[in-house]
Parts: sequence; C-alpha cells; structure tokens
Amino acid sequence: MSAHVTHPPPDLLEVEPTRDRIVDRHSGMSVVRWTAASLVGACVAFALGAAVLVSTGVDLDGAVQAGTVTEALPAMADAAPALTVTFVAWMVGATLFALAGAGLGRLHGDRPAGVAAAGLMTLGAALAVPAFLAMLALVHVVAATPDPSTALVGTVGWLASTTDWVATILIIGLPPLLVARAGRDTWAPGWLVGLATAAAVTSGLTAVSLLTGSGLTTWGFALVPVGMAAQISTGVLLWQRG
Repeated sequence: MSAHVTHPPPDLLEVEPTRDRIVDRHSGMSVVRWTAASLVGACVAFALGAAVLVSTGVDLDGAVQAGTVTEALPAMADAAPALTVTFVAWMVGATLFALAGAGLGRLHGDRPAGVAAAGLMTLGAALAVPAFLAMLALVHVVAATPDPSTALVGTVGWLASTTDWVATILIIGLPPLLVARAGRDTWAPGWLVGLATAAAVTSGLTAVSLLTGSGLTTWGFALVPVGMAAQISTGVLLWQRG
C-alpha cells in the first residue's frame, strides 16, 4: 500500500537565487519593487501636498500651538481648493505608506524588526487619514459656519494636528530604523542605518514638542525632512535590489 503524501501549497513568494530578489509568482512582479515604488510614491505625494500648502500661507500647526485656529479660519476658507489638494494628496500618500508597510512585512516577515515596522506604518496610516479628513472638515464645514464655537474650532484643530504628528512619528520616525536593522545583513548599508537612526532621534524631538506644546514648527519639525529622506533612501535601495 503506497502512502499518500500531501505537499503544502506553494508560497506566494519565492526567492530567485540567481537574481537575489523576491517575486510574486502569481503576478510575476517583484515584491521588492512594488514596495519600493510605494515608499517613494508616498513621499512624493506628501512633498507635493506640502508644496501646495506652503503656497497658501496657512499654518494649522502654528495656529494650534498659538491657540489662534479661529483667527486662521478665514484664510483656510479662502484657500479651500488648494488645501483640498493638499489633504487629498496626503491621504493618497498615507495609503501608499500602508501598502509599503504590507510589502515590508512580507519581505521581512521572519524578523521582528521588519514586522514591527510594518505594523507601525499601517497604524500610522490608519491615524493619518482621519486626521486629514478632520482638516478637510475645518476647511469646508467649520470655516463655512457663521460664528463657529471657539471651543469646537480649537478642539478639531488640535485633534487634527496632533493626530497627524502622531501618525508622522509612526510612519517616518521609527519604521526606517526598524527596516534598516531588519535588512542590515542583506541590503541596508551602514549609512542608511545612520540616517534612519537620525530619523528616530528627531521623532523623539517631535514627541517632546507635542507634549510641551512648543517648537512644532521649528525644532520639532526636523523629523519631516530627515524621516522622508530615510524612507526615500530605503525605497531607492529596495528598488535597486529588486
């Protein structure tokens, strides 16, 4: 009597030793490549949104820390179309970061640092989208309301800004270092670990700024350029590997 051997189904991911990359066998696409593209695309979306925001002259974070969100409402109403472009672009960027997190979890699922990075990026994206929706509510609903409650305006503004910065820490503050450590012995060079470490340090400064209610538009803002640089660098290196 012959024994029947049941083999497990093939994994969706397989390693091609000759090319040192991970390929989705169902689509033929490199998982490394689409993860890298999601990372870079997310950073581009946020940069474009930020450029449009700067052109409006509206500073929601500064208004929140100064307690002048109500006074900033007329400027928000006047710049509503541009601010809408900004916040929609940022929601697209947050979604791309979530996709990148899923890809990183797939690539480094056997390493705790990689799994942690994927989880933090997913959580950060889940917080970022509601934060940007709250900003849109300020622009299109609250700013259009005659004599809105000062307490309501301040609460919505604080919630939107604070949630946005918490999401920023979770997306570009801590994950780059975790990803770099997960890939340290395979693809991540020492300089990326150093840049990612700087992003983690500046995320601590941002957290202090949030807790103290000061410096968010100056020293607390350092996380944005450093963290974005770390994520873009990670995306470029992954693309080269894929």
